[in-house]
Amino acid sequence: MKDYGTAFPTIWINDDKSQDSIPGMSKRFYAACMAMQGLLANPYPDIVRMNDNSVCEMAFKIADEMLKQEGEK
Repeated sequence: MKDYGTAFPTIWINDDKSQDSIPGMSKRFYAACMAMQGLLANPYPDIVRMNDNSVCEMAFKIADEMLKQEGEK
């Protein structure tokens, strides 16, 4: 699986002025969450009848294609 980087990385500054980095979630996971949100909001009967595993698989498939397209530009 290709590493597409992270979404929302953060640098945390501690009281002693030292820094910790928080990598954030993967861009793939974030894109899959957004795709799943759209799938679950869709009232189309074929989508409504999908089981949880199928919805997750479709969301990650959409996310992978989105990230692939982003990398091609």
